Amino acid sequence: MSIFSIGEIIRKQRNLLGISQEELADGICSVPTLSRIENGERVPSKANFDALMQRMGQSGEMYDAYIGDNDLEIHEKKFYIRQAIMCGSLENAKILLEGLRKIIQNNDTLTIQFVQYMEVLTESVEIKNEIQIKKLENAIKMTVPKYGQVRLCNCLLTFDDITIINNIANAYGYIKEYRKAINLFYELKEYIDTRYINSEEIIRTYPLLLYNLSKWLGLEGRYNECIEICDIGIKLTSESGRSKFLGKLLYNKAWCMVRKGNVENEDELAKILLQAYYIMTIMNDSATAQSIRDFGLSNCHLLKESFYF
Repeated sequence: MSIFSIGEIIRKQRNLLGISQEELADGICSVPTLSRIENGERVPSKANFDALMQRMGQSGEMYDAYIGDNDLEIHEKKFYIRQAIMCGSLENAKILLEGLRKIIQNNDTLTIQFVQYMEVLTESVEIKNEIQIKKLENAIKMTVPKYGQVRLCNCLLTFDDITIINNIANAYGYIKEYRKAINLFYELKEYIDTRYINSEEIIRTYPLLLYNLSKWLGLEGRYNECIEICDIGIKLTSESGRSKFLGKLLYNKAWCMVRKGNVENEDELAKILLQAYYIMTIMNDSATAQSIRDFGLSNCHLLKESFYF
C-alpha cells in the first residue's frame, strides 16, 4: 500500500462522516501532522493509523498498514498482552508488558497509554480502588482530553478508549459507587448506539458492556432497567453466536425477576435459569454454573423437580 493510499483512506472516510481534522486528530496527533498524512507527505505509525480509523468506526486491520518492523513488533506485543489478560495470566502479561516498554518511543502516545492502562489490569483481575481508577482516568485523558467534561457521545473514541472507560465504570461499581458506574455505562452505550463503530467490534465489545451495566443496575435495585438491558444483550449474543456473556446475561435477568417479586411465569424463569446453567457449564465456568444452580434451587420450585438439577 502506498503512502498516498493510506492518507487517501483517512481523508475520504473523514470527509464522508463530516468530521473535521481537529476532531479526528485530538489526542492522537497534531492537526498539521494529520494534514501531512492525508496529503501523502507523512507515513503514520501502525498505532496512529489504527486509532484514526477506529475513531471513524473502521478497523485498520483490513489494510496492510504495517509500516516497519518496529510497528509490527509493537502491534504483536499488544495482541499477546491482551490475550494474556483475557486468559487471566497476569504474570505472563507483566513479562510481555516489560518487553513492550523497552521498545516504546517517547512520542508514541497510544502505546504509552496502552502500557499505562495495562499496568493497572495486571495488578488484579478486578479493579477495586480509587488509586487504580485515577490511573485509568489519567490514561484515557491522554487521547480524550475532554473526558469527564463532556458526554462521551460528543467525543471520538478508539477501541482502547472504550476498553479503558469500561474498566473505569466497572471499578466504580466494585467500590459501590453504583450510580457513577451506571451513568458511565449508559454513556458508553449511547456512544456505541449513535457513533461510528465497526460491526465486528460491536459484537466483541457490546455484550460485555451490557452485562456489566445490567450487573450494577440490578445491585442498585433498578430491576426493570436491568431486565431491559439483559434482553438487548441476550438478543445480540444469540444472533451473533457469541455466547461468552449470554449465560451471565440470562442469569442477571432471572436474578432481577426474582428480586422484583411475584414472578408471573415460573416456567419462563425455570427456562432462563436452565439455559444459563447449561451455557456456563459448556463454557467451563463451573463457579458461575454452580451459582446459577444454587440460585435456581432456592428460588424456583420447578427446578427442584427437574431431572437435570
